[in-house]
Amino acid sequence: QHGRVKVRTTAEQEALKRKERAEKLSRYRTSMSIIFNKRKDKIYDEELMMVTQRMVLQNPDIYTLWNIRREAFISNNWDENLLKEFYQNELTLTENCLKQNPKSYWVWYQRIWIMNHLVDCDWKKELMLCTKCLNLDDRNFHCWNYREFVVQKAGISPEEEFQFATSKILNNFSNYSSWHYRSQLLSKIFYNSDQNRINEKKKEELDLVMNATFTDPSDSSAWFYQRWLLDTHGCLTTLSQALIKDNSVILFVNKNIPAESIFLQINNKDEDVQWKSWQETKISKLWFGKVKKQLDEIKAVEIKIDEISYPLLCVNQKWVYRKRKYESYSNEDQLLEQLSSYKQLVEMEPNNKWAYLTAILLMRKINFIKYYKNILIYLNVLVNIDSLRTNYYKDLLHCWNYREFVVQKAGISPEEEFQFATSKILNNFSNYSSWHYRSQLLSKIFYNSDQNRINEKKKEELDLVMNATFTDPSDSSAWFYQRWLLDTHGCLTTLSQALIKDNSVILFVNKNIPAESIFLQINNKDEDVQWKSWQETKISKLWFGKVKKQLDEIKAVEIKIDEISYPLLCVNQKWVYRKRKYESYSNEDQLLEQLSSYKQLVEMEPNNKWAYLTAILLMRKINFIKYYKNILIYLNVLVNIDSLRTNYYKDLPYHIMASSNRRFQIGSAWFQTKINLRPQRRGIHHVTEEILRRIPELCEFSVGLCHIQTSLALNENWDPDVRDDVEMMLNKIIPEGLAYRHSCEGPDDMPAHIKACFLGSSLSIPITDGKLTLGTWQGIWLCEHRNDAGSRKIAITLTGCLRDPARSPLSLVSPIASTSS
Repeated sequence: QHGRVKVRTTAEQEALKRKERAEKLSRYRTSMSIIFNKRKDKIYDEELMMVTQRMVLQNPDIYTLWNIRREAFISNNWDENLLKEFYQNELTLTENCLKQNPKSYWVWYQRIWIMNHLVDCDWKKELMLCTKCLNLDDRNFHCWNYREFVVQKAGISPEEEFQFATSKILNNFSNYSSWHYRSQLLSKIFYNSDQNRINEKKKEELDLVMNATFTDPSDSSAWFYQRWLLDTHGCLTTLSQALIKDNSVILFVNKNIPAESIFLQINNKDEDVQWKSWQETKISKLWFGKVKKQLDEIKAVEIKIDEISYPLLCVNQKWVYRKRKYESYSNEDQLLEQLSSYKQLVEMEPNNKWAYLTAILLMRKINFIKYYKNILIYLNVLVNIDSLRTNYYKDLLHCWNYREFVVQKAGISPEEEFQFATSKILNNFSNYSSWHYRSQLLSKIFYNSDQNRINEKKKEELDLVMNATFTDPSDSSAWFYQRWLLDTHGCLTTLSQALIKDNSVILFVNKNIPAESIFLQINNKDEDVQWKSWQETKISKLWFGKVKKQLDEIKAVEIKIDEISYPLLCVNQKWVYRKRKYESYSNEDQLLEQLSSYKQLVEMEPNNKWAYLTAILLMRKINFIKYYKNILIYLNVLVNIDSLRTNYYKDLPYHIMASSNRRFQIGSAWFQTKINLRPQRRGIHHVTEEILRRIPELCEFSVGLCHIQTSLALNENWDPDVRDDVEMMLNKIIPEGLAYRHSCEGPDDMPAHIKACFLGSSLSIPITDGKLTLGTWQGIWLCEHRNDAGSRKIAITLTGCLRDPARSPLSLVSPIASTSS
């Protein structure tokens, strides 16, 4: 394998090898024992460094040893000269390890760590090391990553490094790492280039790619790079938009970031800003702040996130930043020339999937409608020559559905197109694509409909489905469409979220709307609000405003957009709106009529699984508790007539019960145990994981309650500072040293009793689907009030309904029977 000839070994050689391996293992265990004992005792001496050095030279991939060596560098108080000598020795060590394994991630990471701590770095030497390693193996992506780090630290321009990447590609067109590195460099070059320069550079790159693809058509490296070139690329920056106006700052970023990673400079000086997120979370994409300087005092503004600076521009008395996008490559003459060349390659290499795929992408980019038939022909060829990706090519055909594309371009209404879908279905009830297309159109029609209109439309559709299912009961198309109709669908309303707090109003809508279409009513009276958009555009999805009334004067709030009213609710001294959902279809008379019909179908077609399943869904929707026994009977029939899905039908009752709005369950169980928590020092400790590890029985419960008894609290588990602050406040409120009468067990004993009274001695936490129902940042605290406490014994009681009583090791028990015995 990999060019190495396998040589047979004799029994004597095998025995010798086994002996060598046993000796190596013995030395390894002895050395690791020395290392871990010294680490435990925090002895980072010369012996530790020598033993770890010997070990990493033998096996550089034991990352724990590198971690210990870094601990030694941090823990020892070496003087500056000695530390520098040790750093240089560490560089020599990593270099020797790389000779043994040039692709060891941990060695490259150790080298990065050393270079970050070394004061005088020889970056030229590091570049030479990278070049040497890449000459040995130009597919070493660990080395490419290290080279990127070195280039950044050495201040080498992307243009200069781009030449190096070119030389590696010309040396070997199959070097995927070089092509990938080249795309990253090109993105940086594009960042400071205008569109003309970008297009010129892409033209040069496409010519290089064509040379590579014709040289080795079967290699995927250049083909992927070409696809990247032809796509539309957004500028890959963290900051998306920013606005500074009236001393207020608003930032919108492309990923969740903490406030600590945002730095604002005004007039080349750092500005102290108290950042607040959209929903006061610790990480967010939307941040707000205030600046102290007036707008007329500001001459320059720069925002720094993740070591990247974003200069803002002054436009109409405000400072703004907008993320720009590169246009997709649109030199049609060159694209046609490339298409002609790849058509020739298709003739020369009739089984080369990359040539066909690239020709398809080029035709789609030049003129999708003109080349539509050619695209279909090429996709059908790909289905035959690349059988492993048959479904992918079929999905492409579905994604580029021609009719949907034309309807969208022609501006045909969903209602009008809905009639066309109806005609196709009436012509052939087994047309799955028509049913799927119909569901998409119905979602668009629902968008502008109230709940009554939605229910009327669903009633019509259910009648059509019944006609289809009775005509051909064995076809699944209409059955799936019926299930979609009966499910709950999210209401595609214009307003998504709204918040009124401290006289400020924030609205987020699902489409761009003008300010004139927003009306706010407070206490049933129209409120005059001066709406301002996110970037002061005439239409926007994000709107801000101010109300004159104080929160305690507000009794009712309603927002009206596009003739639809959205009532707000008062929650925790703020008024909020959350996007509602359509109610599931609930015309009980029609559902009962449908159930009666499908029961008849069950009698007519006793082996039709779809009729049984639909009857089960209807019974569940009408009255789950009333029809529970009938549901179990029908499920048992399904187990017998559809053996391929036996386990699905056995699991279905528990999924139905778990998703029931009433959380209705059959049978309950009780479980109790006592566990000892490990001794803790005085203070507040996060013990959620320790408790969960000791009660594996929790996963058996579908819904229930977990009751824990000892001095516990339920609070934030993310930031340990919260626990320290609570401990500080408890000690301040209930100090030691007062004239307590009960003091025989020490000065900390009586305060501990009082603290336990404050915090309580038990917790009750809901159970949902085998897990404790905790908030996003919640965790269980053990509150240890004594200075010298031992292990704490806690009693845990689980009660509720089991996920699967038949399979669970826990038995169903009546709590009444158990307490009276």
